[in-house]
Amino acid sequence: MKRERAELENQLTQAKRNHQLAEKNYAETKTKLEVNEIEQQKIRLQNQRLKEEISKVKHNLQYIKAQYANETRRHEQDMTKIQDRLLSMMNNRHQVNVTTLDMSSHFATTLDDASDNDQVVQLYTGARHLLETQIQHFEGTQTKQRNTTDQVAQFRLPLDCGGQEAIERVNDLLDRLKQEWDYQITQQPQGYPEEEVTALQNQIASLQEALTELAEEYEEAKVRYEETTKIYKRFEQGGFFDTLYPTPQAAAHMDSDDEDEDEMIIDLIDDKPEKYSVLKQKAMQEQRALSNSALALAKEREKLEAERWAFVEMRRALEAQDILNDTVPESHYTIPSSGRSSFSTSMPLRTGPYTQSIGDVNRARKRQRSFLGAPSGK
Repeated sequence: MKRERAELENQLTQAKRNHQLAEKNYAETKTKLEVNEIEQQKIRLQNQRLKEEISKVKHNLQYIKAQYANETRRHEQDMTKIQDRLLSMMNNRHQVNVTTLDMSSHFATTLDDASDNDQVVQLYTGARHLLETQIQHFEGTQTKQRNTTDQVAQFRLPLDCGGQEAIERVNDLLDRLKQEWDYQITQQPQGYPEEEVTALQNQIASLQEALTELAEEYEEAKVRYEETTKIYKRFEQGGFFDTLYPTPQAAAHMDSDDEDEDEMIIDLIDDKPEKYSVLKQKAMQEQRALSNSALALAKEREKLEAERWAFVEMRRALEAQDILNDTVPESHYTIPSSGRSSFSTSMPLRTGPYTQSIGDVNRARKRQRSFLGAPSGK
């Protein structure tokens, strides 16, 4: 009996376990079905909305096509009418009048011809005025339609709009208009008090004074800039050593305070041109030597700039290495996704320190020196 009871209990527990598994599977299946039904409903709603939008677009295209066809037909009819009138007038103009010689009634024929000419002139004048009015009316309607299309489009009701919906829209527009009108009536702009007006006037006066001062400073800076630019241009054109060793023309036209020295230079140019040529050659040699020394100083300056840049880069690399040594080895980021699910991705940072060898620094320094014109061996 005990054995049978134990077997029955085992069977009962197994049956309960199977029942729980079946209930769990049923619940999961039910939730999946509910989710699928919700998604299907969303898809159906989306498809329905797309169909409605497509139908609206079709109706709008049909309406536009019908309007275009009506406008085209109307313009064609107007053009045909104008062409018919022009053809009729041209046919009347080119009709052959058979004239006969009648010596006894030449006055009558002359009067008839004059009256016919007057009628033709009146006819052509009327046709010309009619054609001008038609052209002006056509151009005016085209410009009016072209200018008012955007304004009329916002007040135009769609084709599928019912009567009740149109009434609601019109009432809504009337309510908005009334609200805007009430706002314009109640919110009238108030005048400024006298204190604020005086304060604003004082502020305007102070700003005007500051503006005049800035204008004066600008003019002074402009004058200084022009003078500096003239000096730079004179040095650029080779006048750097004019004050030390002037040319004969510059020496002849130089306005110096020492008139005796000017007279001596002019006498030297006129009386002893050979001595002046020797002095000129000596001055040119000294000028060339000074130019070479200036170029050498410029090269040394470039070398110093390159060494300074390399030192700054090396110091920045060392600072970056110290900062990277103090960073956290790894970090985790959790990125939520849309819906009910989320996932986390671990993005480990660099664990090892950032090292830069001395050879890389030296190569960078040599590359910079070669770029700036300095020799790479030093």
